[in-house]
Amino acid sequence: MSDTAPTPPSPTSSPLPAWVLGVFERPSAVPVEDEKVFPLRVACYALGAVLHLALAIIYFGMGVAWAGALNLVSTAAFLVGLLLLRSGYTKLATSIGWLEVVVHVALFTVLTGLDTGYVFYIGVLLVVPFSVFRSSVAHERWTRRLLVAAGVGLAIALPLILRRQPALWPLEAWQSQVVVALNLTNVIVALVAIAYYTMWVTDRAEAHLAAERDRSETLLLNILPAQIAEQLKAQPGTIARHYDSVTVLFADICGFTLLSARISSQELIEMLNEVFSEFDRLASQHGLEKIKTIGDAYMAACGLPEPSEGHAAAVAAMGLDMAAAIKAYAEKHEVELDIRVGIHTGPVVAGVIGVNKFAYDLWGDTVNTASRMESHGAPGRVHLSKSTRDALGEAFELEPRGVIPVKGKGEMETWFLGAPK
Repeated sequence: MSDTAPTPPSPTSSPLPAWVLGVFERPSAVPVEDEKVFPLRVACYALGAVLHLALAIIYFGMGVAWAGALNLVSTAAFLVGLLLLRSGYTKLATSIGWLEVVVHVALFTVLTGLDTGYVFYIGVLLVVPFSVFRSSVAHERWTRRLLVAAGVGLAIALPLILRRQPALWPLEAWQSQVVVALNLTNVIVALVAIAYYTMWVTDRAEAHLAAERDRSETLLLNILPAQIAEQLKAQPGTIARHYDSVTVLFADICGFTLLSARISSQELIEMLNEVFSEFDRLASQHGLEKIKTIGDAYMAACGLPEPSEGHAAAVAAMGLDMAAAIKAYAEKHEVELDIRVGIHTGPVVAGVIGVNKFAYDLWGDTVNTASRMESHGAPGRVHLSKSTRDALGEAFELEPRGVIPVKGKGEMETWFLGAPK
């Protein structure tokens, strides 16, 4: 059986409180494709509201009421944009947020002059769009271009305007020094915060991708042997390999048809799941490769995809354990169930064919003969062909059955398997 894949890693943890992380989680109203950029956009609006509120408080403290009032308006604009963003109105929120930045920078620079440092926010216009807007989405690509163009335009236009027209409401020298220090600090804090969230979201996205990749790998390894899965990933296409000696097992549950007429479909599925899960465990224990289940039939093999010695003994032990498992199940649930097991050893071709819904399968007369050993066997017994009996040597007790007619094969000498010696 294929080795169990490692448990997928959990997404990167964060030192932030749960309620803060909840703000950054994508709500159902926001498209799934915005999963990565949504937290960055939330960070921009939250920072915008906090920084403008801080400026409003400081302006009021300095006695510049009009500037404080305008910053309160800006704070409200960012809060409205944040609510719109979390409600799924991404385009409207984007328009409000970035229009506020452009108008705020232009207005305060014209009113208070270049020496108050509002032009520093042009750096935000030039840098942040590359973090929050994707080039793969047409309208976001154009939004990014417009914001970068606005930043470049402001950087050129504002000095030209103020060269001809002095500041309309200039601040006192000490006020200008306070404001320029605050603006520079705000810009640095904003850029550092956006950089942090960019890394946080990137790490989280990478952890999520790794977890999904590991889940896919686990699913693939539950469908195909590890060696075959790696070969398919490296070079998709038909895989067919000849094996000179493989032991194939078929098992069929006796009494299943009668039982299925007496119990519900749900109970039937639960029964098969419990029985086949135990068979899967036994296959892993004995080193067999489960091939498939067909209704109430179970097929497994040993000696592939990696050739191995002692494959006949491993399959024989598996057959005996399957019979014991069915007996235990029947006694536990008080039902009339038994199993026929057939085993044959010989050459096969194994691999994967087709272009979708891949399945690892076996082909050749060995498979047909193993199936015949099962169908011509007896309830509660493990039925062997001569080739398997020869491969086992003297490792098990064997009960000769003699020569029997086998459909499609003619006369064959067969044995029933006994306990290991």
